[in-house]
Amino acid sequence: EAICLIILFSKSVSKRGIGKDLGMTMQGKTRKTTFGLSALSLALALNMTMVPAYSAWYDNENTFLDRGKQSYNSGQFDQALSQFTECVKANPSRADAYYWRAMTLMGLKQPERALHDLDEAIKLSPDCASCYMHRGLIYSNQGKLEEAIKEFDQALRYDPGLADAETNRKFCVNQIEKNKI
Repeated sequence: EAICLIILFSKSVSKRGIGKDLGMTMQGKTRKTTFGLSALSLALALNMTMVPAYSAWYDNENTFLDRGKQSYNSGQFDQALSQFTECVKANPSRADAYYWRAMTLMGLKQPERALHDLDEAIKLSPDCASCYMHRGLIYSNQGKLEEAIKEFDQALRYDPGLADAETNRKFCVNQIEKNKI
């Protein structure tokens, strides 16, 4: 008997309410499934059964990044850090993975590690205005106001409309002026 392999994707919600992509394979004889009329119609037409796919088929850099963002946005920074680290391992050339991991490290109050990841993101994407802005925020919080201003200037060079960079730059300039008095 010939085996036909078809990959289908659907959105599913886990017990925690986090959506994730689930792959399904189809092989053998038919049986009822809950994956919608089109998948069931295809299975019936091809005389196939749906069986769970291997996690390796859907655990990839994109799903790690998506899960990390979901965790980050819900304040689950430890879980986000784990997902972004998996994304970096899966593809060390993704500037956005380093950026998001840096944001998570900032949330975990680990600015030195965040600076390292922002440096990596900038190496991969030298025109990332947000990376420069967040490096500026870290330097500003560390009291390194001159360095912060340089970072905000770089951010504004790549994105002149980045209001947060402009606001924080002005704050640093004002602080330097106050310190002179």
